[in-house]
Amino acid sequence: MFCDFHTHRPGKNALVSAEKMPEHIPYWSFQIHPWDLPEKFVFPEPGFFDSLSSAAALGEIGLDRLKGPSLEVQRKYLDFFLETAEARQLAVVIHCVRCDAELDAALKNFSGKVLIHGFRGGEKRLLNHLEKGRFVSFAPGGWKHCPETLRENGLRNIGLETDDALLDIKEVYEQAEAETKIAGWESICADNFLRFTGGK
Repeated sequence: MFCDFHTHRPGKNALVSAEKMPEHIPYWSFQIHPWDLPEKFVFPEPGFFDSLSSAAALGEIGLDRLKGPSLEVQRKYLDFFLETAEARQLAVVIHCVRCDAELDAALKNFSGKVLIHGFRGGEKRLLNHLEKGRFVSFAPGGWKHCPETLRENGLRNIGLETDDALLDIKEVYEQAEAETKIAGWESICADNFLRFTGGK
């Protein structure tokens, strides 16, 4: 079972990120991307909370130093979304660009499951997430900067994703296994996926 931890296209064994509930999709996450936030914090309309009732996760949400409104506004939204996810026992899917310290501070009191999507950092950053019990998913090629931590960790809490790339997720798994020389990506990530989404 080749599981896609983050995608914007419909898929059976995939966590589909969307702005409204997709039809006939087992797992989906309610996306409020930091790029699309308004310039000032506005309390979401009641329909926002209704949409969460069938979601496996909230996100992608997060922080981006390069795009979107001010970090102050992004942080207000992130804090609100984390409080909402905590109250509803939802996992969160995180988008983070050059805001590692701010993200760690925001997540300090969050007890739910966290997925850092599209990870492209090095060994130290990956280890920081894994030691905090977070899940981390890689877009194609993202694993190249941290092979040692992946080997030592045994791929626990690791996933692969297509995001918005027009790729078959199976190709991503084949590429990851070939380039890292780590066996078992498919089975280990399938278990990680089900633990993250609540599938078992």
